[in-house]
Amino acid sequence: MRPFALAIATLFGCCLGAQSTLPQNRLDFSNWYLQAQPIAFPNYHNPGGNVAGDGMFKVFPAEVFEQDRDIQITGFHFSYEVDASFPMTFVRQVNLPAVQFYRTQLLVSGGQTYETIDFSQPVGPEYAPNRDFPATNLVALYDKHFGAPLALPPFDQALVMPSRVNGQRTGVAIFLKATPGDLPTALRPTIQLESSFDERHIAPGHPSYSGTFNAATQVLAQFGQSGQPSATGELAVGLYLGTPTLQVYGSAAGGFNDPQHFETHLGPGAYSNDLATTSGTIGLFVQAQPRSATSLVWPLLVSRGIAGPTTSLGLPLGAPIPTSALRYTPGQVAQLLPPAPIGDYQPGGFAGFREVQTSAYASPPVFFPAAPVLVGLDFWMQAVIVAPGFVPADATNAVRVTCR
Repeated sequence: MRPFALAIATLFGCCLGAQSTLPQNRLDFSNWYLQAQPIAFPNYHNPGGNVAGDGMFKVFPAEVFEQDRDIQITGFHFSYEVDASFPMTFVRQVNLPAVQFYRTQLLVSGGQTYETIDFSQPVGPEYAPNRDFPATNLVALYDKHFGAPLALPPFDQALVMPSRVNGQRTGVAIFLKATPGDLPTALRPTIQLESSFDERHIAPGHPSYSGTFNAATQVLAQFGQSGQPSATGELAVGLYLGTPTLQVYGSAAGGFNDPQHFETHLGPGAYSNDLATTSGTIGLFVQAQPRSATSLVWPLLVSRGIAGPTTSLGLPLGAPIPTSALRYTPGQVAQLLPPAPIGDYQPGGFAGFREVQTSAYASPPVFFPAAPVLVGLDFWMQAVIVAPGFVPADATNAVRVTCR
């Protein structure tokens, strides 16, 4: 087996999407380093290979999508590698998965509760299989931005969906469909997907947010279950959003102790953490394209308790038709951190990342000593985007953080 250092994203052969006319605000929900072992689709190693309908999915849960406006997906990215059965000696074309978005559901399996894909609730079109042109068997990144000039439908516009289903905040799942008939072979390059490295899942967070669907048996399974990939990694898939985003990073997410500081520590453990019983750090990463450096990010605590915010304040203030909202519970709002400028976030900063992130802000990590008084505390954080003149103009998603 290859050492996992060979599978990290510093070796990505990037196929970056063309410059988009739409904002590309990151939502990752996984750590940055990758596992050493690629992940095969459910029937990839069987005679005949992938079955039509086989796939893998990644869930972005409801507690990171609290907002009072539609979700606007403007792109996605995922990591893969060409199977070693076909040694790559020069650039070759490979077939990549088709992509379909779904809403999520809670499902009890093996005595554990998962937030998982809901195949009864597809959203938008199926994004047809893509092609990429890697030159090696090393890890590659496929980065698809919607809204690029001359893009053909459906890649020419954002995918818009309500933030709630039947009045309930609901997550989003991205399903990557295997190419039928692909299997390990020396005759042509075929691919496997990648998962992140050393994710932590801390109760009451769910045991896994990634899984597989075997079309031959019609079995949906989660990472970590018998016969499935390890839940120590989430599928290496991320989203881009057309609205400002807030993400949480922290030591409870696990990850690699990276001397270059590219590890993001953005896994689910940063949201459901053990800071009440174990000392550690937590911080925020906000991206707010296309805001300028004269705008500010103002992180707020907006609600306490598992139920979350109850009230909306339309933004921008005074506008006849608000375009976003501060979600809060009256009497529970507090400043988390002072307002800070938006700018070009540099690689290896507080929140990791190898590439420059535009229109972004990362708070310094805040150290928490072990504090049993925090046990059972749920609180919600959101950031307001403040325009010149200190006018609240926009807002990120709100996210729930739980201390155990």
